[in-house]
Amino acid sequence: MMRFLAAVIFALPWIVQADGIVAENAYIPVAPPMVHSHSAYMSLHNNGDKVRSLIGVAAQEYGMAHLHQSQVIDGIASMSPVAQLDIPARGSVALAPGGLHVMMMMPKVAVQAGEVVLLTLTFADGELMTVSALVEDRNAGS
Repeated sequence: MMRFLAAVIFALPWIVQADGIVAENAYIPVAPPMVHSHSAYMSLHNNGDKVRSLIGVAAQEYGMAHLHQSQVIDGIASMSPVAQLDIPARGSVALAPGGLHVMMMMPKVAVQAGEVVLLTLTFADGELMTVSALVEDRNAGS
């Protein structure tokens, strides 16, 4: 019964709020065991009347974590760090595959599908927000 309850809880979309910011559907795709970096994705909504700036991210299970931007220019894929991610007043920003994301490197433990990684988001005003990101195998059958 407890396993069923845990499965139901983890199947629900993750929604976290902090001072006008809402984080939804945070997840980390399962990666092969020998991969030493993982990405996290989510939607960030700003329900406030002023721009909020995300300036950092941390995850206890990883040696380091950064905001990154993936892009393809003239057919060449690249990834670069993002020092500050502005979330517009009454607006949203999507961290999604192929674009903005959290890049986590040097895993301290192997994360498995169904586990949760806590991400600590740091905003320019000093506010911290903890987001639960579910490790998911998005290639698994339903």
